[in-house]
Amino acid sequence: MAAVVVAVIAIAALLVFTFFQILQGRDDLAADSAKTFSDCKRLRMSQILETYPEQCVTESGKKFTNPAQAINDRK
Repeated sequence: MAAVVVAVIAIAALLVFTFFQILQGRDDLAADSAKTFSDCKRLRMSQILETYPEQCVTESGKKFTNPAQAINDRK
């Protein structure tokens, strides 16, 4: 019975550790390491501009344009 309790505590500790590692990874990304539009979009403090093509601006002012939205230059 004691082994089961120890195993449950170990699993719970592992889950808590994993959770905080995931949060740390998000904080690393939030440290403004965005290199693409999709990175920028995942940042907590970034802003998506209502433009066409869509633009994302990081907290420090880096701008990224959505590559999936092409501008059609035909007239």
